Amino acid sequence: MGMAKSSEKVSNSDAGLLGFFSGLFSGFLGGSDSDREKKRQLKDIRRELKKRGRFFKIKGDLAQPGMAKWFHEIYKIAGPADILLERYGSSDLLKTVLVESFLSEDVRNIVGNLNPDRIKERVEKTRDVKVLSEQVKEELICLYTALDVKTAKRVNKLYNDLYRLQSFARYPFHFILKKFDSMLPDRDFTYIPRFEAINGQYIKDDLMEFLDVYYALDDNAEWDVLFDVLKKYRDLDIVSRAAWKKILQGRKEMLKTRTLDLVIRYLDENPSWTAMPENTNYEIVEDYFKRIKISANLTIQENLRDRRKRQIENLLMKLYGTTSVSRTHFYTERENLTFHKKMLPGYKFVEPINYLKAFFLDYCKSKIRILVDLLLIQGKWSTKLSSQQFSEAYHQLLSLSDQLAGFDTGLSDDGPTGSKVKRLLRQSTRDRSALVTLKKVLVEVNNEAKVIINSSAQNLIILGKSIKQLLDEYKAEGQEIIINWKEIEGWAETPVEEQMSEVYTQIYYLVQLLQLYMKDKK
Repeated sequence: MGMAKSSEKVSNSDAGLLGFFSGLFSGFLGGSDSDREKKRQLKDIRRELKKRGRFFKIKGDLAQPGMAKWFHEIYKIAGPADILLERYGSSDLLKTVLVESFLSEDVRNIVGNLNPDRIKERVEKTRDVKVLSEQVKEELICLYTALDVKTAKRVNKLYNDLYRLQSFARYPFHFILKKFDSMLPDRDFTYIPRFEAINGQYIKDDLMEFLDVYYALDDNAEWDVLFDVLKKYRDLDIVSRAAWKKILQGRKEMLKTRTLDLVIRYLDENPSWTAMPENTNYEIVEDYFKRIKISANLTIQENLRDRRKRQIENLLMKLYGTTSVSRTHFYTERENLTFHKKMLPGYKFVEPINYLKAFFLDYCKSKIRILVDLLLIQGKWSTKLSSQQFSEAYHQLLSLSDQLAGFDTGLSDDGPTGSKVKRLLRQSTRDRSALVTLKKVLVEVNNEAKVIINSSAQNLIILGKSIKQLLDEYKAEGQEIIINWKEIEGWAETPVEEQMSEVYTQIYYLVQLLQLYMKDKK
């Protein structure tokens, strides 16, 4: 066992010595194989560059005026194209122009129909939102099937080529050319430059960046189709097509000779350097349709909210003469601020409860009571059933009014429910079970509010329908329900028709208001 360990140690020691001497000898012989290969490749690059003195001179590592002239010829073509592309607008606008150029007239009409302004008009005109939503849904389906897969791929490819054209046109040609001629003005394509040779290291990074965008261009792209689409949009060629062909031809030659690649490899002392053209792959067709879908749905929702808000404000003005109505004291949005801090839903029916209480206080126990008493006490009804329904609906509303007042007061800090809520809020900071209990209490409170609202609405509808029947009968001078209208007129301080018309109208407005809120809460 001991001999084996000793032998192993010797073996490791020998390996270390061999490694040391191997490194030492390789140093004497000129380095590792990879270093020797790199030097050989750089030598070949220098030899090749000596044949291309128009662009670069090895002696002094000088970038020549010939290189600057070559860039300047490209600049005179790409620079104006960059300016014109800026005028075309945002990237999203160009995507839209490109996609819509492949849509039929019928489909473009659908696109117009889904424009936010057009949808706003449609929302204003419709009474049934569900019907409008279904129409928009069908239009979106037509839109998604407007382009087949092959055409969609073609449009996507055209945009990617346009994107690479934009990247190429945006290359800072002026920045690199100014290093050869410090007097060169920006975007002056008539200026005759006086280029001088400069140290190649000054432009090495610029050359790298240039080849990335230059080589990204695609010789086989449908450039004429792309230029036709853009010209149709702005009635202007962004670039001379003959000049653009020269750009593409120059790219082919550069790919063949690799002159700029060799300059970069030499200056960077990296024979394996290669350009990394951006291989964009934007799926603009799907994005285009998705944007229209999102925009259409959002516009519908926003306009419905606006319409609902206007409807509510209009009804409040008719009912109370103001949009600022405050009758509840404890079932309020102010209290909800505390619940929301605890991530609790809080009181759900604040607005309808508030407006209902205002109606009970402002109308039910005044104008409505006067009219009901007049009709029930002084009126002679043809059937007992009609008067009972009328009376029952009104007295149910009086009971609900008292119930609502007690409900609101009960939520005060001293009230039975309010004190419980206050205690659970205090305990919830240290006891999560208290938060669970509080949620249940809030559900019970909201359910009670909902019952009060729905019961009130049902009885208001019954009372409103009865008053409307009586109003119609009175106008027609009929006597089918009440048979002594003339006697009632004698007891009335205000004309009976005027009272019935006013009360019915107020009930109608309130029912509409409650329905708007309760429909929204479903």
